[in-house]
Amino acid sequence: MYDHNATLVGAWIDAVNNKDRSRFASLVTEDVELVMHRRAYRGIAEALTWLDRPLENLDLEVEPRRFVVGDDWVLCIATLRFRWPGSGEIGDESEGVAVWWLDDGRIMRWQPFQQRSDALAAVGLAA
Repeated sequence: MYDHNATLVGAWIDAVNNKDRSRFASLVTEDVELVMHRRAYRGIAEALTWLDRPLENLDLEVEPRRFVVGDDWVLCIATLRFRWPGSGEIGDESEGVAVWWLDDGRIMRWQPFQQRSDALAAVGLAA
């Protein structure tokens, strides 16, 4: 089960990196919730709006580095790589951390965190 959970999240990251709407939609529940710092996107239609949103002047690539997997959640620490469109040159690189909550083999909630300790606390682990 744990391997399947990490594989599911890896597939979601791949769908996001490639802006693959159909694959993305197949990996989430009907009432999926994407919780951002300033806004939440609820349901597949809003989640696809989030997926389609343009980033200002840069393209984002997420490269997973480590998964911490629970029964119904996955925490991922990743490298966030921002590239200049056209040239593909890296404009910025930083660490990102997020948690995915799962329900019956699909993603029901995703939330990025500013701090690794906050993500660990969200899944009941001490920092």
